[in-house]
Amino acid sequence: HKFEICADANNAVAESNENNNCVPQTFTVGGATGQQQDLIVESPGFAPQSAVVGNSMTFSGTVKNQGNANAATSSARMRIDVNNDGSWDVLPADTSTSALASGGTETETWTNAWAASAGTHKFEICADIGGNVAESNENNNCVPQTFAVGVGAQTGQVTYSNFNCN
Repeated sequence: HKFEICADANNAVAESNENNNCVPQTFTVGGATGQQQDLIVESPGFAPQSAVVGNSMTFSGTVKNQGNANAATSSARMRIDVNNDGSWDVLPADTSTSALASGGTETETWTNAWAASAGTHKFEICADIGGNVAESNENNNCVPQTFAVGVGAQTGQVTYSNFNCN
């Protein structure tokens, strides 16, 4: 914003220089300089840790405001790349993240989000997916992690002993 203070605004006094009566000033309205929020995801995880085919998988991550200003409410997303090929095949519902004070955290959980299949997979958790929070760094909101699911014990296996083909 800008304002101006002037002397002899109505030109009531005859002066040698009528062009130096005003001094303009500018000012800014807003928060303190350098105050900005920054949401990140810490401690991405899944359960069960030793997953086998068919397990119902739960995923979680902690959203943290590592900025120096309070952050408004936002949303977090978890998604799974089943074949670890760059496509996001499983997209459970987003979760709501509460307003977070500077340094504040909130753990988000997606319970029974996916039935495990064999192979190497990737999941990713992202904070502030809707861009509701103006952050000092908009490029650190997502954390991917790969994990493997084993086949587990086979059922219906028959073992023969003392077998003779005479």
